[in-house]
Amino acid sequence: RHFRHGSPQSTPLTDAVIDTFGIAGPPAYCTERLLELVALGITKVFVMGGGFGLDQETQRASRRALTDEVLPTLR
Repeated sequence: RHFRHGSPQSTPLTDAVIDTFGIAGPPAYCTERLLELVALGITKVFVMGGGFGLDQETQRASRRALTDEVLPTLR
């Protein structure tokens, strides 16, 4: 249950930590950051959806943005 929204393990995940070690935000920003990684030669990334316990519609919207807007630009 480490990835459950609001779990004790998720508390240290501040915006600064996420910005330093992850990619999160609007589709255009995520695309830009991923293309920077591609330019560095990185060919594989791990994509993790929203944590358990998040609103279902928020999770669906995030998944749609990833599959409809972000991933197609990386092909």
